[in-house]
Amino acid sequence: MKFFLKKNPKLKKRRRRGKEEERQFDVNLLYCHAISDSGLRDLSQRCRQLQAVRISNCKGATGIGFQGCSSTLAYVEAESCKLALEGISGIVSGGGIEYLNLSGLIWRSGGTGLGTIGRGFALRLKILNLRMCRTVGDESIVAIAEGCPLLEEWNLALCHELEKLHVNRCRNLCDRGLEALRNGCKQLSVMYMNGCVKVTSTAVEIFKCYRGDVTVR
Repeated sequence: MKFFLKKNPKLKKRRRRGKEEERQFDVNLLYCHAISDSGLRDLSQRCRQLQAVRISNCKGATGIGFQGCSSTLAYVEAESCKLALEGISGIVSGGGIEYLNLSGLIWRSGGTGLGTIGRGFALRLKILNLRMCRTVGDESIVAIAEGCPLLEEWNLALCHELEKLHVNRCRNLCDRGLEALRNGCKQLSVMYMNGCVKVTSTAVEIFKCYRGDVTVR
């Protein structure tokens, strides 16, 4: 693993204003089908300044290797990955995650536990992409809405099984987010939305106009 950290060309130190930030690593493993949880475990445990990881389309990893990762890990791209419930927990276990893309998630063993994102470890999460996560349900939505107070952008497009949405007191939900919900959640029938201070009354009226089939409470 030491050789990987030193020599792998996909491992880069992040830069700010042209100057190198010491030990702030950004790892690109897109389409690396041979990567496993063992490799991710070595990476997350030995590189304690890991800041960003891209593992989209890495079908050999379940995400469990992220368990106990550093709080510096703020950005994870895991589009079209075959993840386990424990893998989702592992990705957010460091407590520093701000951006999480799980678009096109493929569950191992028929999991449905996206609610784990909102159960204490993703308090800094700002952007969450659950596009085409077809098994996302009401319980998960409630847990995420309540457990991610800084959430600013939440993509639920093509989440076909979502019927009830709870976004009460989501202080960072804005008009653009409401528009995305309007266009993407075709099975939505009830939306609980109170205390969303960044959503304008105009946006709410437009939502009701286009989605008369949805009851807003």
